[in-house]
Order: sequence, then C-alpha cells, then structure tokens
Amino acid sequence: MFDTSAPRPDSPHYSVYATSRRQTLMTVAALPLAFATNVLSSDTRSLSAARESFLSQCGASITVCWYLLRGNDLDAVDEVMSGYLIPLESIARQISKHQRVGAILASQTHRIRGIVSLHRHQIGMREYHCKQAYHYATVAEDAASQASALVSLASTYFYSSRPEQATSVYERALSLEDQLSHLQRSRIYAELSVVYGQLDRVEDAIRSTELAGRLYPDDPEDDPSYLYAEFTPASLVLERGLAFLALAEHHHGSRYEYKAEETLSSMDQSKTLGVPHRIRFEIVNHLAHASVLLGDVEAFESYIRRGIDGARMLGSRQRESEARAALRRASQKWPNERRIKKVSEIFQITAGETAEA
Repeated sequence: MFDTSAPRPDSPHYSVYATSRRQTLMTVAALPLAFATNVLSSDTRSLSAARESFLSQCGASITVCWYLLRGNDLDAVDEVMSGYLIPLESIARQISKHQRVGAILASQTHRIRGIVSLHRHQIGMREYHCKQAYHYATVAEDAASQASALVSLASTYFYSSRPEQATSVYERALSLEDQLSHLQRSRIYAELSVVYGQLDRVEDAIRSTELAGRLYPDDPEDDPSYLYAEFTPASLVLERGLAFLALAEHHHGSRYEYKAEETLSSMDQSKTLGVPHRIRFEIVNHLAHASVLLGDVEAFESYIRRGIDGARMLGSRQRESEARAALRRASQKWPNERRIKKVSEIFQITAGETAEA
C-alpha cells in the first residue's frame, strides 16, 4: 500500500512519505517482541493460543524485514530479530501442529541475520546462520526453503573466495530443481554461472547464465517465493555481470569485460524503483572493476566514488571491501595516476570514519 501511494522521489513530499513508511515498518517488525515472553511462560491451556499469536506476529515481522533489507536498516533488522529468535527456535524444535510454520520462519530469520552478518564482514557468523537456516528448512521438509538456505550458504563461500566449495553447495540446491519455481531455479543457475566462471569452466558458465535468463519469469513478483527468494531483476543482472567478469579475468582481451560492463550498466542506468541499495552498490563496485579491465580511468573514478559513498551510507563492510578490491586493482594498473591516488586518500578517510562509527 505504501509503495503504490508513493510520491515521486523528486517530490517535496517524498521525505515525509519515506519517514512515515520506515516508522510503520519498524513498528510491525518489532511486534513479536511483545509476545516472546508469553510463548516461553504460558501455562499449558493458553500455550497453543500464545504460539499462534506469536507466529502470526513473526510472519508479519519477517515479511517487513525483507523489505527493510532493501534500504539501510540492516542493524535495526538484526536487533529486532535477535529478540525473538530464541522462542521461535523453541517452537521449531518441538513436535506440535506449530512446528512446521515455526521452522520455516526460523529458517528465514537465520537467512536474514546471515545477510546482516555478511555486511558486517562476519563470514563465520554468516556461515553459521546459513547452516541453521538449512537445518530448520529440513525440519519443515520444505524444498523451497531448503534451496534458499543452500543458495545463501553457497554464496557465503563465494564471498569468502572458495568457488569449489560454493559450486558443490549450489549443485546440492540444484538437486531440488524439480520441486522449485522458475524464479528459484533461475537464481541457482545465475549464481552457479559466477563460480563456474571463477573456475574457468567456460561452457558451464555460459550455459548457466543463459538458463538463468530463460527461466526468470516475466512477472517475478507473482512467484510465491519472490520475497524470501531474494532474487529481483537487479540480482539477475548482477550475477550475469559477475559471471562475465570472472571469465574476463581468465581470458584477457576476449571481450568478456565488455559484456560484463554492458550487463551491469543496464541496471545501473535503470530508473527502476525498488532496487535494493545493497544490490545497487554491489553493481556499482563491480562496474568499477570492469572499468579497470577496460582501461577506462574516468569511468572507474566515477564508479568508485559512488561505491565508497554507498558503502558508507549502508554501513556495509562488505561493500567497503569490494570498493577496496577495485581500488587496489586500479592502483596496480595506473600506479602513477593522480586521480586514483586522490580517491585512495578519500577512501582511507571514509574507511576510518566507518570504523570509528
């Protein structure tokens, strides 16, 4: 309802709308906190009713938190969820009519907390949350939740530069393909194409990225898993661009770098609303990487400045790490370039302020 009634971003009323929307979402996100104690302390006669009420509030909260992740409320989301995860897990572990729903919600809660851990650059904690997400998805015997948890776990290994391990887990998720929607299948193939590219499995990378594009639905929001599948059109563009970047690193002068830049910039230049900030700035950081491969110092300077600003706005150490990696590549390619040195100085100042915060 908020999104359909939103004024234009350039409207003088937009800031009021954005503040009101955020306050409302945060209120809904925090609702389970008022019910958490009742779930743990209710007597036997009222326990079932307390659980039903609590799970209903958790369902609303988790839905809202997926939306909040599209902005820069990562810490607030994690703080809220940490307050009700223990009673939620308690329901998920106990055999009852509420167990399956509790397990599905616990799985999603761990996945969301894993996303926050990634942006804090806490890879070990993210791996823990992803494994817990898979555990509870298995308890629920829900294939869609299992696949989503496995994809999250595999991406953990991707972000920690372990492509062989990531490939193995993505392929485990692919074993559930017959039970998944086209949207989830598209995500698995898209992310597989990236690690195949890192491993220089050229044919597999190209085949997977083409399959991802063919499988992606025309109306992804109609897919029942759209919200928690975490695979917007921007995410598809990002993964396909990353696959071409990975191949470009193995095959210099093969024009894969041009394909990467073309793919990633299609979303960067898009005016599409609803692109999560953390995805948009990941795209920007990798466009900076592509600019180095293309030898375009002006484009690099533009992208890296935006990437640094984005990491600071999000408070994301992961986006900061990506910007740092792109800047390191640029410094190696243009060691005497004055503009690169200037950006490096700005980056160090910004990184220091982020660390102090």
